Amino acid sequence: MKLFWLYTGVTPDAKQDDQQEFHGRADHCDDQNSIKQPLISSYRKNLHPVLKDEIRRSCGTPVRSSRSSTENQWTTGWWMQFKVAITYWMGGLKPSLITFILTLLIVLFNVLVSQGLGLALGAILMEVKQATTLASVTMLVFLLAGGYYIQHIPAFIAWLKYISFSHYCYKLLVGVQYSETEVYECELGAHCKVLDFPAIDYLGIDNKGWDVFALAVMLVGYRLLAYVALRLGQPH
Repeated sequence: MKLFWLYTGVTPDAKQDDQQEFHGRADHCDDQNSIKQPLISSYRKNLHPVLKDEIRRSCGTPVRSSRSSTENQWTTGWWMQFKVAITYWMGGLKPSLITFILTLLIVLFNVLVSQGLGLALGAILMEVKQATTLASVTMLVFLLAGGYYIQHIPAFIAWLKYISFSHYCYKLLVGVQYSETEVYECELGAHCKVLDFPAIDYLGIDNKGWDVFALAVMLVGYRLLAYVALRLGQPH
């Protein structure tokens, strides 16, 4: 018998270990089944009817839900426009309807250009975290170089304002508020031209047509860049 064990390589201890391992696996399977069965029964009793009713309601009235979401979007849009109007007239800006409409159009133009920049960065990187980080840094650089926060920019980075859409938007917003003939009281009893004010003189509010043209080029260019990036990134 010992020769048989030596020949086959199977001993009584090995058989006992195999049997114990088999019984252990069987017990583990039984434990899993005992856990699964209450969960399945609880799901069928509690969650399944509720989910079934929700799916049936959503499939039964698709037009109503889309209409309500559209109405909510329009309500939010009109409310935001109303708040912009109130902010404009309460901010002490130029009380002119034409100036107010031009200000709204410039802000909308700026939003469309910045949206194009976001589309271009997202299409080039194709990762949310990287695109968000690069967009934040780019917007911060454009704001700093645009002349709104800093007036005395070092010469080696002064060229950044010419590729900053914030710079052109800021120039247009200031340009529609003041004209070349307007004056302000710079000293007691003395009046100076608005164009001679240091901040406005540094910014330069003339050549509004070139500012609009630059924003239009950026509006189209950023979207073309996004389209090219998406076309090149498609798998062949």
